[in-house]
Amino acid sequence: MKTALLKETNSPPDVKYSSTAPGESALLDSGFAGAPPLIPHDIAELTVTMATNDCLGCHEPAEAAEMEGAVLAPATHLADGGRIKMERYQCVICHVPQADVKPLVKNLNDAFKVAAKKKQ
Repeated sequence: MKTALLKETNSPPDVKYSSTAPGESALLDSGFAGAPPLIPHDIAELTVTMATNDCLGCHEPAEAAEMEGAVLAPATHLADGGRIKMERYQCVICHVPQADVKPLVKNLNDAFKVAAKKKQ
């Protein structure tokens, strides 16, 4: 028997996000091929507003030349001069903190299934 979505009482589980410092945690796989990479570290103390983006100190190539191990923003995110394009400035619109949790629904994405089988 199907239940109307408005009548469902399921709620997502409590999630504990990584509290590791940048550069100290392992990366989890994204949910599907081409998905934005997950953020593997704590972002609770980082500011991301129109005026300030703390992510750029480590991930914008023009700022992070001497940062060892930082994942730099790809060329698709950059304007001339190596700075982040304004349409890519709000990182957390696409990139979310990773958490090692059981999926709420089964992933039916074929590309994800192929990648998962290759890992086994």
